[in-house]
Amino acid sequence: MKPPDQTLPDVYILEGTANILDVQDKNVLLAHEYGKEGNRDLQQAILNLGYPRAEIIKITLASYRHDLDKHFTKPHYDTPAPICFCLCDGTEDDHYPGLSVVTRLEEKGIPFTGSGSRFYYNTTSKITLKPMLQAHNVPTSPFVEINKESAKCDLEKAASIIGWPMIVKPDVSYGSLCISESSVCETLDQALKQVSCVFAQTGHGVFVEKFLGGREYTALCSGDVEYGVKVYVVAERVFNKSLSKYQRLLAFAKYWEGYDLEGNMPAQGENQLYSYDAAPEAWQATLQDIARRAYIATGGDGYGRVDMRSVDMDDPSAYVLEVNSNCGLSFKQGTSSLGDILHLSKVSPEEFVQDLLDFAVARNKRPKRTCM
Repeated sequence: MKPPDQTLPDVYILEGTANILDVQDKNVLLAHEYGKEGNRDLQQAILNLGYPRAEIIKITLASYRHDLDKHFTKPHYDTPAPICFCLCDGTEDDHYPGLSVVTRLEEKGIPFTGSGSRFYYNTTSKITLKPMLQAHNVPTSPFVEINKESAKCDLEKAASIIGWPMIVKPDVSYGSLCISESSVCETLDQALKQVSCVFAQTGHGVFVEKFLGGREYTALCSGDVEYGVKVYVVAERVFNKSLSKYQRLLAFAKYWEGYDLEGNMPAQGENQLYSYDAAPEAWQATLQDIARRAYIATGGDGYGRVDMRSVDMDDPSAYVLEVNSNCGLSFKQGTSSLGDILHLSKVSPEEFVQDLLDFAVARNKRPKRTCM
């Protein structure tokens, strides 16, 4: 640990939270609250780099304006202006702060880590995101939006375009919410039932896309086009060999099995859903190129994760499933995809954190910052 360097700015870690009484869905609560103890590791990494202060601030949708004004409007005559490490990643209708905080940071000219408002907006809705990928010739599985009032007609149209099997997904989701083993459908009746189930769980839209039965990959990207985009070692989610082709997906019940709000996690062993390994070396360049193009196509800045799948197990050609801005950030293996990717990339938490802070400062110096 370096001694505190008073020439460096204070860092405030914005931890999005909600009034627990407002969050009726226990799955939403688990997806947001699990892993927050890892923010202490982030705090320690910042202090290890010599920053004099790393304070965690819990903010809500109701308090964020007051909290930002309190910590970022004081004059700093003898010390550098502070930096905000933004961990707010809510959709806001889930009662967790997100885009409003990012937009406010941009309006106030505060240097902050993570995605800007444009990238955040572009990647929240998958129905918004996927046409961007298509417009930039980034490979992505064909999809069809499903309307509640015309679900049967829309699914029949989808079947003629993408065929079976298809997978039913919510337009806005995180942490595998609304994904189950029933999400993969082989018949119209199955799809109608699953579409109805997802609409009952979400206030957003629903779409279907071709189910890809090959390998699953995830790539971490950081920076932006102007600063330079860095793509880390692409990781493969190696699913348990006992699972059938249609079970090899991140279904919520299995994905979160053994995790709880006390920070417990399941033991790693032969019964775990998946593990991470580096994607085959011969395929890394191809997969990194796809991830970089997807990140850029959606206006990537700060950092984000690109999820991909292949059609079969022996072909490096992959299709982008989604791009996740402000993906979960924790460093211990098994607590986030980001942490496992950094481990595979042999990048320390301190090195990654410093990269994010450097980018935050560089972005903030630009004459024009993106505001929604």
